[in-house]
Amino acid sequence: MRSPAIPRNWQILIGLVYVAFFLYMVVVMQLVVTALVVLLLVTLGGYLTWRVWRVFRLHEERLESETDLDDQTGTESKLGDDPVDSLKQQYASGELSEAEFEEQLEQLLVGDNDSETGDDFDPRFEEETDTHETETSKRETD
Repeated sequence: MRSPAIPRNWQILIGLVYVAFFLYMVVVMQLVVTALVVLLLVTLGGYLTWRVWRVFRLHEERLESETDLDDQTGTESKLGDDPVDSLKQQYASGELSEAEFEEQLEQLLVGDNDSETGDDFDPRFEEETDTHETETSKRETD
């Protein structure tokens, strides 16, 4: 028995349905892939945004803890602070007496001179030596 022949116009219609279904599936697949890519990018962007925010937040917390620590000790920690300025601030706030301020200032200035010249010259030692020599020479002449 022979199968009945399909009319030509039906064959064209079935061919068009196949093509339409194929195109529909291609478009649907493109939409699905596009949606997945967008979802992936949004998720990745959200994660990266969270990481950047977290890094900034940790940095802020570290700065706040350093500031709190500085407030507790009563000093300000700034990179590159001049020790002389620090001494002046301590003297102005009453942490140092005038004698302590002058002594520490002299130590700083003498320490700076030693490091620049490379020798261990201490003007106080020379004054003491001169005074000692003068006193010794006076005793000898008496």
